[in-house]
Amino acid sequence: MGDRCYLVVNCKKADQARVDQAISGGYGANQEEPIEGAEDVIRLEYEEVNYGACDDRDALAKEGIVFVGSSSEGSSYPAFEFASVNGEQLEVVTSDGTPMARLDPVSLTLAAGEAEFLARFKTHREAACAALGLTVTWDAIPQGGGD
Repeated sequence: MGDRCYLVVNCKKADQARVDQAISGGYGANQEEPIEGAEDVIRLEYEEVNYGACDDRDALAKEGIVFVGSSSEGSSYPAFEFASVNGEQLEVVTSDGTPMARLDPVSLTLAAGEAEFLARFKTHREAACAALGLTVTWDAIPQGGGD
């Protein structure tokens, strides 16, 4: 048994079976909710997910499945917000739902490349939310009715 956490994935309803298979071995989410204003999108909640299903999410992204979501921290890793679009998943560390930036441990300034990565993540997440018809928020529950 590995380190386990809580995971939320927002994806197209058409991709739900594939997401369930990858993350829960086909047992399905602990909870499913439609997202108001985004009729083709479903919010899936999983409990006790091994290592935040990081490898499974990477595999889903490589298959071209579009999703956004979050995972809680485990004993050996932090909480994350993540987004998958165009065959790539990116994730950013969060604390209480707020994105965090890596700092250089000596200078306590942004680590090399961090500003560029955060800008890239923002653009990537906006693209994933747009593909799902969601409004971009930093919540684990994006709002329906994207532009």
